[in-house]
Parts: sequence; C-alpha cells; structure tokens
Amino acid sequence: MNPYQHGQSAQAAGSGLRRSGVHGLFRLDEGPIDPDDAVRLGLDAVRSGAGILEAFDPVEPWAGTSAVEDACTTCLAGWIDDAAMIAERLGLSPGSSPARIARAALDRYGAETPLQLSGEWTLLQWDRRAGRAAVTIMASAARRDPVLYAQAGARLAVSSDLYALARIGWVDSELDETGLLAGMGRPAARAMAPGRTIYRGVARLGPGQGLVFRAGASPKALHCDPLALPPPWPGTAEEALAEAEALLRQIMRERIARAGSAAMLLSGGLDSTLLSWAAATEADPASNLITFTSAAPPGCAVRDETNEARLVADSLGLANLPIVVGPEHDSYRPPARVLAGANGPPLGNRHCLTEAFQQVARQHGINLLVNGTYGEGTLTARLEKPGPLSIIRRFAKRLLGRTEGPSLLQAGDWFHVQLATHRLAKLPPELAARPEPAKPDAHHGQFGFQPVAAKALAHPNAFYAGAVRMDFPFRDLRLLRFFAGLPTGTVSSLGADRGAARRMLAGRVPAAIVDRRAGRPADPGGYDRLQRQAPTARARIAGYRKAGLDAWLDLDWLELELTRVASHGVSGVDQANRTQLTAMTAEYLQWLQDGAKS
Repeated sequence: MNPYQHGQSAQAAGSGLRRSGVHGLFRLDEGPIDPDDAVRLGLDAVRSGAGILEAFDPVEPWAGTSAVEDACTTCLAGWIDDAAMIAERLGLSPGSSPARIARAALDRYGAETPLQLSGEWTLLQWDRRAGRAAVTIMASAARRDPVLYAQAGARLAVSSDLYALARIGWVDSELDETGLLAGMGRPAARAMAPGRTIYRGVARLGPGQGLVFRAGASPKALHCDPLALPPPWPGTAEEALAEAEALLRQIMRERIARAGSAAMLLSGGLDSTLLSWAAATEADPASNLITFTSAAPPGCAVRDETNEARLVADSLGLANLPIVVGPEHDSYRPPARVLAGANGPPLGNRHCLTEAFQQVARQHGINLLVNGTYGEGTLTARLEKPGPLSIIRRFAKRLLGRTEGPSLLQAGDWFHVQLATHRLAKLPPELAARPEPAKPDAHHGQFGFQPVAAKALAHPNAFYAGAVRMDFPFRDLRLLRFFAGLPTGTVSSLGADRGAARRMLAGRVPAAIVDRRAGRPADPGGYDRLQRQAPTARARIAGYRKAGLDAWLDLDWLELELTRVASHGVSGVDQANRTQLTAMTAEYLQWLQDGAKS
C-alpha cells in the first residue's frame, strides 16, 4: 500500500468545515451516483440522479450561487465584477444571480468567458439541454478557490479539496512522483508539469482555463489568454492618473462592500498605504474597516513598521492594531489545517504571521484581509531608467542566469526544498527536460503585463477551510488591463520610481510616507523565531528518518543547516527559506503518512 494515500482532508484535520469552491459528482452516462462518494465530498447523499453539484463558502455564504433551469444547473463560487452591466449586455435583468450571468456568458463567449467576466470565481455546470450530458468546469483569470477533478470512465468528481477526492474509492490515489516534486518546485518546475497533483488520478485546473466532459470523449479544453495585450490607451498622463484613481477606488469600494468588514494589512509602504487610502475614502461608514500591522516581539532587534503604519492610519481615521506572532506558532511545523489547505507541499514561509492575522481577524469579526502585494505590476511599478547603469544590471542578471529561465540553472535550483541527492540525480522526464529560455513579451511601446501579473493571478487567496480570505486588489484584471494598455512613456512621465502612486497619494497622507524609498521585513521576528525553534525542529529529524522521508529530502543537509541556524542564526534569505521549506515539507510528508493510517 502506498504510504502517501488518502491524506486527511481539511475537514478530517479538525476544521469541521468543507473548503470553499465548487463541488460535484457526476455520471456522464447518466447512471446512479454512489451515495458514499457524495458523503466523501460533503454533498447531499439523499439526492438522486446522475449529477450532484454545489457552490459553497463557509465564510462568505453569499458567494455560492446556483441557477437551475432548462435541464441545466450552473453553480458559481465567488463574484463577478460589474455584474449588473454584464447582465444587461447579456439580456438579463440587472439583479440576476452571478450563476445565471455566468451561464449566459458561457453560452455566448465559451472559452473566452474568463476574459469577459472579470472577478474571482469558479464555475461548475451540469448541462443536458442538448440531450447529452456535459459537465463544464472553469476558473476566472484570478485564482479564487482550487478546481480539482478526477475522472474514471463515465464517473467524474470535482472539488476544491484534493484529499477529499483521493478518498473516493474509484479515484487513483497512488502517488504521482512528478506532481509531488513539481509541487516542491519554483515556477519553472511547476510549469513543466501543468495540471499535475500529488495523486495520479487527480488533476488541477489552471486560472483562466476550462474543460468540458462528455461520455465517451476526451475532455475538451477551453483556452483563453487573460494576459493578451489590450489596445493602446489614447489619453494623456494626467488623464491616465485620474482614470487609474477612479478604478482603484471602485475596486476597493466593491470589495469592502461585499465583505462588510475588512482589515488592511498596513506597513506604511506605498502599496499598502494606497489601498488603505482608497478603502478609507470609499468604504461605507457602517463598514468595519481597521488596519493590522506586523509588529516586532519584545526584545527583537529588528525594527518594525508600526510607527509608519500608525502615521498612515491616524491620517485616514482608521484604527491600527499591531500584530505580534505568538510563541505558539512554529515556523517549521505548520498546523494540520495549513498543511491540508495547501493541496500539496506547503510553500508559504510566512504561515506564522498569516495565522496571527487570522486569529485577530476572527476576534474582531473581520471577513476579509486586504494585502498590498503585487502593486509593482501597476501603480507602484519601478521603471528602469535607460543608461549605462541599466545595461550593467541587465548584463549582471544574464551572468547570474536570472533572465534566461531554468536552462542556465542547476536542477536543484528549480526547487524550494533540498531534495535527496539520489532523487535529484534521477528526476522524472518531465522535470529533467531543459526548456527553451522564455522570450520576453513584445509590448510594442506599451507598459504591458509585467512578469508579476501571472504570478499574482495564480496566487490562491483561501488558505484552508474556514480561513478569512486574503484579498489582493492589485491583481484585479481591470487594473492590470488598464495599465497594460498605457504607453510606456505615459507611465514613465508620472515618475520612474513608483511615480503614479506617489502622485496619487500626495497631499492625502503624510509626506514622510509619500517619500518612503524602502521598507522593512514583513515578519520582523521571523529570523529570531527560526533560530529559537531550530533545535526542536532538528530533534524531529529522527522521526523523519524513521518514516523514510530521506527517500525524498536530504535530511543530512537539513540537520546541518538547522544546527547552523541554532548556533549562529540565519545567514541570509536563501538559507532561511530553503531550510524552513525543507522542514515544512518533511512535516507535510509525515502528515500524509499519518493521514493514511487514520
């Protein structure tokens, strides 16, 4: 028996909740569904028929909608931006449910639906209008919840929970070596195994993608390019700034209104300040809007950003709460709910800080955490000034292999963790291949989609079942598209060093914030915590060896690095990340084994 079969689902791991997203069971040949399979996915086993489907969100119940009519059921988890306007365009009433709008859009636009429906959503549709059953799964360009699926003949299961799917008897839950290793990898490695998961019989749908399943046929892929370059924007720089401000304020108004309460993760840097200003300007006075700031624990020598954040919060009339990561959080051992929520090896090295935010958010009745990451793709972009210095920088990057893709890197550099030497020496063919270097996109004089855009859209924003969702407004597709269409000269004329944000904030927050040039660590106590907890993490390695985890990870290396961290502290970001993520992956692999025995 494979020791990594049937890892615990989030529900089994103690959350008591199913994951948000779309869930469904189907018989494409219209035969009966096994009630036991429905129970494993948390679906209503009493319901009969060849299809059971649901959109579900335990934290935001309004986000799950369905439309049932004309032998077709459509479920949508999430939201659609500008829903009333799109409904009118599709010939529907302005108050139509998101699921009804999504069905009409799918009928009209097909594969292009993620381009036409901005927002964050996942879709599941059971359609028998043509007299032949068809199931469609689709995800918005910006990832909200995972969409995972398993098919065996006419049987099809869809869920956002990898481990719930793997517990279904007919799903092949043997370990997929390629999928597991890709899950430990950097983007270059993950891109070499698209759609793979740790299980052979479960696949993953990517952002902006769709699939249609019919009996007796291979799934039909629905492809679109969410990052296709839009037409150039014709206005002036001042008009562009005004349009960008109006759009940002609209984005924050919509998101705060949907949640009803939100905590802005405020550092006092330009990104988080810009979002906090827009939110404070647009939020309904009845909204519960506050700010959280990561604070250094007592005795920590690393300076935090609480003074800067308080300066911003006071100027906006918002309460500011300093958040200190408590001693109960273990950097090397995430809780089971975090391991379950990752749907694969966990790669979030700030899970302690995230959990501290989650705890305080629940205490204050907060439904949404707003994160300023990815602003560099639009309003806080730093543009490189032409000249000798920029040429030297580009040449240095080429020497370091940073612009040439994985073909100039050692295979070990493709992974966030330290793999066992024998494993690294014999990678699966998909991961051992050397892809051609990625060619830069031709923007034709436009700002275009910056490299961070694809990363931003692929980032999940729900950590586990029942977690307060983490929102990333700077990845809003409307904002990304607007900036992609701006001429580069228009953006640079606003100021090369995040000029658009500085211009927008001038006179609205203190000048000391507008003029900030550098930030400080997001988790000021993080390195101290890594050193303090290293001896305990090292003591767990004996258990990893006993469990056979040296088949995957270089445990000798891990023991040496934890010894160094315990004795001398962290030497740099690369050592910190690789050591922490290797230990976290060992915890994950052991968690999978323990789940198999439960």
